Amino acid sequence: MYMDWTSAENPRFMETSNKLYQVGASSPNPRLQRLNTWRKQLQITSLVMNPPDLADIVRIFTHAYPKSVLTEPKMENFIRLLIQTFNVDLRRFRSIFNHPQFQSNRSAAYRSGVDEFVGEFRGVLRAMTTENVVSLIRGSSDSAQHSHRLIATYRRANHGYSHDMRHEVRSSLVVNLLCEAWTKQADKMRTIMETLLSSDMEMAAALGWFFEAEGHTHIVTNQYFNIYPMTETWVGTSKTCLSQAEHAQPMEIGPRAMRLYDSTSDPSTTCDPNAYYVPMQVNNPLFDSFLAGKDFGAAFQMTRSGTHSFKTTYLKPLRKWLEASCGKPPSGFHFVFLIPTGKKIQIRIPDTAVTRMFRYYTLPLASQSLGLQNPESVVKENGMGGMIGEVEPEDDEYVEDGETVDDDGDIVVDWI
Repeated sequence: MYMDWTSAENPRFMETSNKLYQVGASSPNPRLQRLNTWRKQLQITSLVMNPPDLADIVRIFTHAYPKSVLTEPKMENFIRLLIQTFNVDLRRFRSIFNHPQFQSNRSAAYRSGVDEFVGEFRGVLRAMTTENVVSLIRGSSDSAQHSHRLIATYRRANHGYSHDMRHEVRSSLVVNLLCEAWTKQADKMRTIMETLLSSDMEMAAALGWFFEAEGHTHIVTNQYFNIYPMTETWVGTSKTCLSQAEHAQPMEIGPRAMRLYDSTSDPSTTCDPNAYYVPMQVNNPLFDSFLAGKDFGAAFQMTRSGTHSFKTTYLKPLRKWLEASCGKPPSGFHFVFLIPTGKKIQIRIPDTAVTRMFRYYTLPLASQSLGLQNPESVVKENGMGGMIGEVEPEDDEYVEDGETVDDDGDIVVDWI
């Protein structure tokens, strides 16, 4: 017998002896405190299903939307983008596929979904205290109406026949929204960060999310930094290999408030000289944030790795956003790689007109997130490996006259 357990009360027929073999389905909600009672009193065995994986979701939406005209690679790329943004949320995915503009403008449908989610989540955070958020992250809250916006639920690997649930922050967008809400309140943000860092996160990608959150918090709560210029070493005729120098120089940014923005919006919407801007969209592999002021503009890329790809396709919109706020500084813009203290980094950057408009630096951060799990082991733990991969931009998206796209997706100048 199969039934849907939507109530926290025991089904009445279970209180008497019977020969039925019951299989009950229930939402993976941390408020389901009766589950422990059922285990003890009724000796039930609980089984926890992980969400469908990337291949399953691609098959689901390919079958459900045969008129989407997406090729298999494009469907996989788009589903991967949705997972990166919302985690696995089939209802929200369906609403995006059903958007009136999906066929003609898939990006607009996606942006609409992101805007709706961000609006909902900001409203939720306004109604919650720091303690509420901490309880949800730890899986001990009874706030059913908010839980699924903030957390995702997975199977905890253990021995025996019965499974346990573990709850994780849904995505990097959720982490950024938490930072946006509380980075200006140092004590509350410290509580949130300590909870995230001590939580039972098993997804390898989350290690990167936490490092980015540490970076955002560090930038917003400080007004003055020591950054390290990177030295140039030529490789071939068109690319530069950068490694960090030894001597620091000061960078003063003044008081800032973190704000999420639509990366497809007009540059005139991101001109607040007191803002620190972080894109809502997650498919931005070049930079994680930027800020600007009078005659000064800087972009930040948080990376725990010793190397990092440099997709120049994203430099042009970045330049436009910076120029809208600060014009064209005589000394150029700053591009800052925020890295763990003691880490060395090398970046291969194409030599183009737009890359020459930036000066490149590193900003060391004493990170707590590096002490978390081994990324290789956590991928095997929850079977989510491969779902959170890089989403490739469309070819020629930012190419202008006089330029071409090379095999690596970089824009190079056609020299004459």
